[in-house]
Amino acid sequence: MEILSADVLVIGGGFSAQMAVITLMRLTQNKQLNIVMATPAMSDRDCLPLNLPDQDISWEKRYQDTIRAGAGQCDPELTGILCQEGPDMLEKLTQAGIDRDCDQQALSAELYNLTYTREKRLTALRLFVRDGRVQGALCADNRHGFAAVSAGTVLLANGGYGEIYRSSPIVGSMGDAIGMAFYAGAAMADLEFVFFPPQTKAESDGWTPITLGGLIVDSQCRTGVSGLYAAGGCTAGIHGAGLIPGNEILSALVFGKLAGQAIAQADRLPGADAGMLNAWAEEILPLGSHDLEEKMKHIRADMESAMRSGAGPVREQSSIEAALQTVSRLQHELNELPPCPEDQWFFRLRLENDLIAARLTLLSSLERRESVGVYRRSDHPEKAESPYRVQLQLNGLLLFPEKEAWHGAASLP
Repeated sequence: MEILSADVLVIGGGFSAQMAVITLMRLTQNKQLNIVMATPAMSDRDCLPLNLPDQDISWEKRYQDTIRAGAGQCDPELTGILCQEGPDMLEKLTQAGIDRDCDQQALSAELYNLTYTREKRLTALRLFVRDGRVQGALCADNRHGFAAVSAGTVLLANGGYGEIYRSSPIVGSMGDAIGMAFYAGAAMADLEFVFFPPQTKAESDGWTPITLGGLIVDSQCRTGVSGLYAAGGCTAGIHGAGLIPGNEILSALVFGKLAGQAIAQADRLPGADAGMLNAWAEEILPLGSHDLEEKMKHIRADMESAMRSGAGPVREQSSIEAALQTVSRLQHELNELPPCPEDQWFFRLRLENDLIAARLTLLSSLERRESVGVYRRSDHPEKAESPYRVQLQLNGLLLFPEKEAWHGAASLP
């Protein structure tokens, strides 16, 4: 297996990842700084309009509107940062010829022109954490099968997990960030908050909602795991239980920039050595000859069906519990499958990440019994200004109910 070495590993190819790399390169001005971007192909969402806020809006009012839309679930500090940094970010985009009517491809092209040509197309699937800090990652390489990256500083910026609702997902918005955070032991919150955009009947079979929860970060995009940062759609706290137009893309840019600044100022520790990464990767990827493609497709289709029935726009206790039983069973089925060829492990590991994201979304939904913001419960239809967050502190052991008990949900003041 190829072992790559990086000072900083940036996981993701969207706006948060791009802005972080640009900021980091500008601040360090160090051509010897080795940045590896694990960047899967961009999704078809890149053709959608940016829908950025107008520059002449009142940012004080936007802060109030964001907090109100979040129904008491926003992190006031993070929301404040968004509204403080927003005007400067929009001004810089305007100077670059980017406005709210441009599509996402136009902005990506502009940002990529400011950075560098990426030689590899990697998709990160697992984080290597040892001695309480991140030290590398296992990635799928489109040209060489799999590769491991040794890095003591990692930025998760690979978006939300809305694709777990689709049986035939597009490339982005899958459960990889949640799965990697789960195995790393990072704390997450708000996974039950999912925004379902209005859809026509023809579109209703292809749900791709916007997820509002994810990793808990501080004002410098640091997680609770040493060396691990997160920004953009895989984080929690900025939007709370609601989303107002323009905030999704803007927050990705603002916090991508902040992540780059924080990483530039932080001490960077070395990653794991090649032998350690090789041994770890061999444990994760036992190779065999069993063709599991059709079986895994069925597992994913059943997961999507369970999420639609148990964690859709309106939820209730019995359907959540039924969906959770289904997802738990599917996790067990996937875990019991025999070793497969190398070319099927990419889908297998992503499917495992998706099932983890689905499981945690349903567990969070069990804890959230009242309707709040975009979260609707038919058995508790009254809207509430909720006084708590559903936080999940994970240790990487929650996979199958018959093997481990769940200790994760806590109601916090």
